[in-house]
Amino acid sequence: MTSYRTLVDHIAELSGKSPDDIQDILFMLPIALLELTRKDMVRTPLGVFRMVRRAARSVLLPGKGTSVVVGAEMVVKMKAGKRLRMPAR
Repeated sequence: MTSYRTLVDHIAELSGKSPDDIQDILFMLPIALLELTRKDMVRTPLGVFRMVRRAARSVLLPGKGTSVVVGAEMVVKMKAGKRLRMPAR
């Protein structure tokens, strides 16, 4: 498994940008994506990001055997683009 730092350094080397610039961009990406409104979609080289409503649901607490209701929330989902796919070996 590659560490976050190794990934940042590798992207910096490939792009010619500083590792700090890459780290800032990766840090800001989720913040920018959370500004999407429901059903908005953004196509990127990584894939398609979209904001969807996740319905309220009941979850079972491990070890206690009781369930609690988790409220509905808005979440960003991603469908990987072709550049993130490779044939299985």
